[in-house]
Amino acid sequence: MMNFNKFLRWLSSPKLTIACLSGVMILVFFGTLEQVQSGIHFAQEKYFRSLFVYGQINGFPVKIPYFPGGYLFAGALLLNLISAYAVYFRFSRKKIGILLIHLGIVLLIVGEVLTGFFSVESQMVVGVGGSSNFSESLREMELVVIEKSASEFDQVVTIPGRVLRSGKALHLSSLPFSLHFKKVYANARLLGGDGKKSPHQVADRGLGAEIQVIPLPQNNRDDEINNLTTFVEIKEGDNSLGTWLLARAITTPQPFHLNGKDYELFIRRTRYYYPFSIQLDNFVREMYTGADIPKSFSSHVRLFREDGELERQSIISMNNPLRFGGKAFYQASYAENDTISVLQVVDNPGKILPYLSSGLVGVGLLIQFLMSIYRFEKKKKL
Repeated sequence: MMNFNKFLRWLSSPKLTIACLSGVMILVFFGTLEQVQSGIHFAQEKYFRSLFVYGQINGFPVKIPYFPGGYLFAGALLLNLISAYAVYFRFSRKKIGILLIHLGIVLLIVGEVLTGFFSVESQMVVGVGGSSNFSESLREMELVVIEKSASEFDQVVTIPGRVLRSGKALHLSSLPFSLHFKKVYANARLLGGDGKKSPHQVADRGLGAEIQVIPLPQNNRDDEINNLTTFVEIKEGDNSLGTWLLARAITTPQPFHLNGKDYELFIRRTRYYYPFSIQLDNFVREMYTGADIPKSFSSHVRLFREDGELERQSIISMNNPLRFGGKAFYQASYAENDTISVLQVVDNPGKILPYLSSGLVGVGLLIQFLMSIYRFEKKKKL
């Protein structure tokens, strides 16, 4: 019992608080520098949304942890705050403000963890006069297998890109064949065939038989997309049907025939489908006078439910998102002479927590301030 009490007092120590806050300051400093080279997303994942910050020493085959990450500091601060209340806090009306402030800090930490684990960002691209019921991931890819059946709908099977990168063979009950990933590259350049056999070329079917593959380092910048590339062998039992080259840069589906059925293979950005669709009626862009800098741009849209019934009309601008179904649609960009609108789709289950935490901290500070004034005025009267 004594050891536990000693540990609890250490866990609630202000020294631990200062150490964690100092560590967070170091993370913020180096994470900010990392954003310049690698982009915001990579810096967040490396420094703030990880238990440890990993690095690679020259000549060493694997990455090793060299500093605590944001999640570790967040967990330590959370335990430090809770244990401090268990050891030192005695409730009274005078401490209501302090209680609300600390509760707000706890919610802020929990909200960031929820955002890191469960938040999904994607983009919806819609042309003027067209509509869309899906968005696409900014970074994640998926392998798509389509059975081109004679029925009203095709059967579509999607395989996450992380499964491809594992290099394991796939035997799916929904497919009458197995997929064997011979080589997988997180990023690669594709070149047209020049008659020479590339050492990385193993495809003997489809478009890949005439394409050279040059492996590239994985790109982490926000403004560039990796070209996930794989050589996949298709087998029916022990019988090989051939090996195909699939890559995000190859947008044409590659067909093959098996047991009287036609199939197609291709890699695309991961898609998220919704039980509603957004139709773009008009896109408006205003420019600053005498400059090529956009002053504002907005999308005039209509939102339809799955049954085709009109739900609402809305104007999505840079600071005015459309919110529906737990998702927020922000105006992100445009293309092709203002005929295409790009909407940023954010699905964040913890989106309300930062607002609640800020409100609690603000109310707590206000209560403490008013109580301090009250006590001061009371002493003056005495």
